[in-house]
Amino acid sequence: MLLLVAACAPCSQLLNGQVTVNVPAYSGQTSQFSTVNVSSLPTRAPGLTPPQQVINHPPILPQSEYDFRKQTLLPRIPTTLPKPPALEVADLLSAGRSPVPSRQPVATTPTLSFDAVPQTLYQPPSPNSAAGPEDLLQIVNSAIAQYTRDGKLVRYTDLTSWFSVEYPQICPSGVFQCILGDTSIRYDAIHGRFLMTLQARDYRASLSYVLISVSNGTTYDSGWKNWVTNGTLDGLLATNNWADFPQVGYDQSAVYITTNQFSLTTNLFQYAKVRIFKKSELYNPATTTLTYTDLISFQNEDGTTASTLQAPILRGRYGVNTTQPLLLNASDVLKADYLTLWRINNPLTAAPTVTRTTLKGVWPYDYPASAPQLGTTVLLETGPSSLAQLIQRDGILFTARNAGYSNEPVTVTYDRIDSAVNKVTLQARWINGNYFYPAYDIPATLGADNSLPNNLVVGTTTNDKGALAYAGITNMKAGEGPFDLVSRNGAARWGDYFGGVVDPIDGGLWMTGQYAKPYVNAVAKYGTWIAYYPWTTTPIFSDVPTNKESYNFINVLNTWKITKGCGGTSFCPAEPLTRGQIATLMIRAIYGENFTYPQTPYFSDVPATHPFFPYIQMMRSLNISNGCGAGNYCPDAPVTRRQISTFVVRGKFGGLFGDNFSFPSTPYFADVPNTDTSFPFVQKMRELGITKGCGAGAFCPESPVTREQAAIFLVRAFLN
Repeated sequence: MLLLVAACAPCSQLLNGQVTVNVPAYSGQTSQFSTVNVSSLPTRAPGLTPPQQVINHPPILPQSEYDFRKQTLLPRIPTTLPKPPALEVADLLSAGRSPVPSRQPVATTPTLSFDAVPQTLYQPPSPNSAAGPEDLLQIVNSAIAQYTRDGKLVRYTDLTSWFSVEYPQICPSGVFQCILGDTSIRYDAIHGRFLMTLQARDYRASLSYVLISVSNGTTYDSGWKNWVTNGTLDGLLATNNWADFPQVGYDQSAVYITTNQFSLTTNLFQYAKVRIFKKSELYNPATTTLTYTDLISFQNEDGTTASTLQAPILRGRYGVNTTQPLLLNASDVLKADYLTLWRINNPLTAAPTVTRTTLKGVWPYDYPASAPQLGTTVLLETGPSSLAQLIQRDGILFTARNAGYSNEPVTVTYDRIDSAVNKVTLQARWINGNYFYPAYDIPATLGADNSLPNNLVVGTTTNDKGALAYAGITNMKAGEGPFDLVSRNGAARWGDYFGGVVDPIDGGLWMTGQYAKPYVNAVAKYGTWIAYYPWTTTPIFSDVPTNKESYNFINVLNTWKITKGCGGTSFCPAEPLTRGQIATLMIRAIYGENFTYPQTPYFSDVPATHPFFPYIQMMRSLNISNGCGAGNYCPDAPVTRRQISTFVVRGKFGGLFGDNFSFPSTPYFADVPNTDTSFPFVQKMRELGITKGCGAGAFCPESPVTREQAAIFLVRAFLN
C-alpha cells in the first residue's frame, strides 16, 4: 500500500486562492495493443432470450465501505413519496464574470425515441451513448451497439469479442469472475474520434486493467485500436491497488482518465488518480508505444483524500483555457461545504505540477440517502456524493452531482464554476425530489423565471404518483416494474448512470438511461432507452425563417455573439462572405474576444488600422491562412468553399497535427479529386460531417461561401 501525501506538505499560496500542492507523478507506457475490424466481429440479436443468470456489478465503492457510509443516513429516508420537487437557486454571478452565452435549449419532446440494448449478462448496465456524423453508439456493461442516426440497429457485439485478443490475459478466470464494466464512450468532436474506456477486473486473479479503444476515424466502421493499461501500476511502479470507475475527459492536446484506487487486500479506498495521454500518440493509428503520466493522491484542503475526480469534456471555444487542464471533485465525506478545483500545469511532460483551489460557498451537503421506487418498499441505492460528467465551455465549468441535505431525500445539485476567478457562480437544486445520477452535456444558464433550463438532464426514480420519470426534459420512458429487490442494509443495487451528449451535426441532445422491466423468473430485468431532443430556438432575424436548414445554426452563432447579422433585424443569409469577414467569425468562434495577437502586420493590405486586423493576424499566427500571395491577405475578396475548408480544418487540427492529419483516401466529391491541393481539407470537412457538399456529389470548391453556409460550418466545427 502506498502512503498518502500529507495535505499541504509542502504547499505554497498563489493568486485567487490557488495553492501549489505536492501530487506525485509517475511515468508509464504500454506497447500492448490490438486492432479491431468491426465487420469481422460476431454479432447477435439482442434481447431475444434474456439471460437467466445475471451478474450483479458492485457499486462504485466496494460494498463494505459503501454500506458503512450510508448506514448513518438511513433514518433520513422519507416514509412517503415526496411532493413534486421545487427549485432553489443561488445566483452568485456577482462573484465572477458574466457567464458564457446560453445555448439555445432543446425541445421537451423528442423527435426520436426507442428501446435500445436490453438486459445483458451484467446488471446494472451503466448505459452511455455517443453520436458521430454517421453513427449512434450505445455501450453498456458487456456490450456495444451501433445504430444509425435514425435509430435502426446495425450491430450488437459483446465486449468479450471486442477485446478477444486481450481477454485471456485480462480475464483469465472467465466471465463469471471478471467484469468488463464501468463503460463509457465519447465522440471527441474536436478531432473526430470515438473514445471508449472501461475497466477489466478479475476478482479471482486479483487483476485490474483500464482499457481504451479509439476509432481510426469518425465512423464506427473506420476501425479501432485497443490499448491495455495496467490498473495496479502507478506509472511503472507496482502497487497493491486496483482501478475502479474510469472516467474520461479531454481537451485539445490530451485525454485524461481518472480512477479511484482501492486496495486489492482490504478493498478500501486509497486515492484518486488521473492518467494523462497525449492525443498525438493515442489518436495516431501508427503509434506502437503509448506513453502516459499518472498523478496520484490528491488531497483536499481539509486533509481528506479526494475521490472521483472528473476531467472536463471540452466543448466550444477550443482556444479558451486549453493550456491548463482542470479536474474537479466533490467531497465524499459527511457535511462538506466545498468543491475542489485542480489545475494541471504542463500536462504533456513527465513531471506536471498541480495547483488546488477550494471552492467555498456551496450549500453544505453530505452522502445522499436512499430513494423510494415504484411498486415496492425496497429502497434504491443512490450512489455517493460525487460529480457526474464535467463540461468546460469558454472557461466555464458545468456539472451536476448527487447530494444529501438535511431532512431531504437525495437531491441533484447543479453547479456553474468560473475557472478564471475560481468562483462558483451559480448553484441550483431540486427540493424534496428523488433525483440522482445526473448527466448532461449542454452548459446552461437560468431562465428569466429562475427555472432550470430543460437542457440540464437528470435521472429520477419517482414522481409524486410513484411513476418513474425524468426531470429537466420530459418523461423519456416510464418504468415497468421495480429494480432488484435484493436489499442490502435497506437499499437495493440500482444504477448506474444516465448519459447526455450533444449531437455534433445538428446540435440537439441525445439522452440514454435505464428503466426497470417486469421480472423474469423472479429476477429483476432492465431495459435501456435512447431519445433525441432537437434544438428549439426562437426567431432572431426576420430573413431567416424557421424552416431553413441554417435557422438554428444562425441563431446559435448570434447567441454566442459571433455575429449580429448584416444590419437591423437581418442576417442576409445568401450574401457571400469576404476573407476578412470569415477571419473575424472564425477567430471569435475559437477564442471569443479573448486572445492576444502579434502587433506587427503580416500583410501589406491589412494594416494595424484595419477593422479586421486582430482576427487576420491570428489567422496567420495560427497558420490557418498564409494569405493570398505576394504578402497580401485580400480581405475584401470573397472566400471560396475551397478556402474555408482549409481554414476550418487547420483551425481544428493545426495545434495538434498541423497539416499531417488523416483523411479518407477515396474522394467524396467528383469535383475535388485526390490531385487537388485542397483534397485533404475537403475530405476532412466531409468526414467530420461539417459539410455534405453542394449537391449531386459535388463540393463546388470555387463557389463563394454564403453567410448561412458559414454559420453551419462554424457551429459544427467549433461550437457543438
